[in-house]
Amino acid sequence: MYTSFDPVSEDLQTNHLVVGGVLSVDVINLPPPAKTIKGWVMRPFNESEGFISKLAYPSPSTGGSGEGMAPSLSTPPMRISYALPDHIVSRADNPSVGWWNDEELKWNTEGMSDISFDEESRMLTFHSLHLTNLAVLQERDTDFPYQRWMFRPVGENHTLFLLEGKAFEIEVRVCVFNRA
Repeated sequence: MYTSFDPVSEDLQTNHLVVGGVLSVDVINLPPPAKTIKGWVMRPFNESEGFISKLAYPSPSTGGSGEGMAPSLSTPPMRISYALPDHIVSRADNPSVGWWNDEELKWNTEGMSDISFDEESRMLTFHSLHLTNLAVLQERDTDFPYQRWMFRPVGENHTLFLLEGKAFEIEVRVCVFNRA
């Protein structure tokens, strides 16, 4: 599931900043499918098996330590691909991708590999040892220090705010209206 905002770390001051949103990836266990026998549709019902459930990855059977634990060397990484929305600006050929560590309350890039970004199709592909909340990241101070900024009046009750960073320039028009 993809959210266009950061519901995970938005209130925390971490070293990394989410660019464009969070992709939640989980392994799920589906209930057994229905079977048709002699015209009857039969669905097995068992309280413990009748619902969708989230599975741990890496699972203990693949050599991992289970949910919340670090994967072992024998854990196979999952290949994940998804198209980045048009509003996300990637300044690097291979953007940084990370996973949210619930225990440390921070974004982590360990266990992410083979990151590639096709600018034409906007397809981001990478391998991950962690299936959880994933995001494109940038260092929080990537654009600091700013090159320059200024306010410039452009009319009565109007001003222009200019902000120039290392790789961008932003103009914000500020208008004041009297509502009497």
